[in-house]
Amino acid sequence: MSSTRSNSPKPQSVEYACAKIGISRPTLYDLISSGKLRSYKVGRARRVSDEAIMDCVKALEAETAQGTVS
Repeated sequence: MSSTRSNSPKPQSVEYACAKIGISRPTLYDLISSGKLRSYKVGRARRVSDEAIMDCVKALEAETAQGTVS
């Protein structure tokens, strides 16, 4: 029996993303507004993929390593 599994990223809530990155909700929305964290809306809810979270963390780490984040 084969299972049908989608390769698309699972949508996560803003609360999940905050906990995963270890930041506050306002900081997460700042990252979204600045374009550093990709997100999308489903109805009134904002969703973030695990892939977008990982990409954001990698970008922030790179900025920190280069000394561009204060």
